[in-house]
Amino acid sequence: THDDEVPLSSTMRAVMYNTADECGTYDGPDYKFGWGLMNTRAACDLIALDEMDPTVIQEQVLLNNTQQEFTFNNDGSEPITVTVVWTDPEASVNANPAIINDLDVVVEELSTGNLYYPWKLNPSNVNAAATTGDNDVDTVEQIWIENPAGGSYVVRVFHEGTLVNSYQTFSLVVRGLTAGETQQYALTLDPRSGGVG
Repeated sequence: THDDEVPLSSTMRAVMYNTADECGTYDGPDYKFGWGLMNTRAACDLIALDEMDPTVIQEQVLLNNTQQEFTFNNDGSEPITVTVVWTDPEASVNANPAIINDLDVVVEELSTGNLYYPWKLNPSNVNAAATTGDNDVDTVEQIWIENPAGGSYVVRVFHEGTLVNSYQTFSLVVRGLTAGETQQYALTLDPRSGGVG
């Protein structure tokens, strides 16, 4: 699968973050344990699943003023975990914020229109539980839906501002796909923009 290409470092990071075991007091990442304890068995199982369904692990390119959409089905029997990781262009020394290409991910439950957002931490309160919302400081974004209703979902990956070099490569890992279903990717214009840049 994937034409036997060597995976990007962002892909291997996405697999590890997506399958890590929770270690903190609260769900989600924290400043003490990060994304949790690496679960090598779960990571290998995910890679094996991707051998049968090569939409589980994807490497995509986001262009200026576009968004990537990925539609999939979940049968309600297991949680959904969506992880997006990218290698950001180098920032200048002491840049604040240090992120250059600010990618975002959101998941929509198509039957209800419910939107799910990624984890985010509060650097002003390092002991607080992670919340969800617009994460504009990290190059890892993850959405976790603990008890999804069975049905169709769409992952949307888009960006804020202008992408340096007019594009950004990213890795997407999705757990919770219904086995045997055909998943679909689509590149669309970002409705907030005037077109493809």
